[in-house]
Formats: sequence, C-alpha cells, structure tokens
Amino acid sequence: MSLKFLLIVICLISTISYAADLSGDWKIIDDKTGVSLAKLKISKMSNGSYEGRAIEVLNPQGINSNEFKNFLILSNLREDPKKYGYFTHGLVVDPIRKVTYKNISGKLNSKETMIILRGKLDESAVSRRMSWIRIQ
Repeated sequence: MSLKFLLIVICLISTISYAADLSGDWKIIDDKTGVSLAKLKISKMSNGSYEGRAIEVLNPQGINSNEFKNFLILSNLREDPKKYGYFTHGLVVDPIRKVTYKNISGKLNSKETMIILRGKLDESAVSRRMSWIRIQ
C-alpha cells in the first residue's frame, strides 16, 4: 500500500511542478499589419519572472536597428500559479512608438508556440494586443 501511495504522490508532484516555459527565441508580430517586427530572446530570471531582449530588428521603419539590439522589451512577466499558460504583471516597452505598456497579461496557446499579450498605457483605457510567435 505504501508503494502505491508513493507513486500517486510522485505523479501529483510532477504534475503540479510542470510549468509553461517562455524561454527561447520569439518573433514580435505587429498587431496592425501582421508584419514581423523583431526577434526577441526571452529568459527566465532567478526570481521566476521572464525578461526579453531584442536580438534583431526586422522592420526598423528607417530607424537605426542597431540601437535596439539587446534592448529590454519585456520585464517582470510571471506565470499565474493558478492557471497553466497564463502570465501576468509584465511590462513591455515599444522603443519605436516610445511607449510603455504596464500590467501585461497573456496566454500561451496549447502548443506553446504563440503567446497573446495585452497591456495598458498607464491608467488609461487605451490597450494594445501583441502576438509573439516562438521561433522553432
């Protein structure tokens, strides 16, 4: 009986400890045009949050794309411990539009290949939807 109990506990622990991982390379897709704007490397930090830095700007719109290399675009995004694949509390900076979106929340699709993020400008009702696609 104790072996059966131990196996059940191990299965439960492995299920509970499984978490969605955003680490890796992603493409940022423009929410208005559908064009790929940049490549982003997302890393999991020691405190459990995620941050993402630009590794390549693909559509600089006449802007020197080198100035955005390694630019911190995403910070403090955390997985919701109660909902698998949901993320909250993030901050996204759009260096081209020169705006910061706060209270970013998002949902990873079931295949973990795309995340849809939504954030607001300060306390206003203006929000933005962002789609990022994982680079395989």
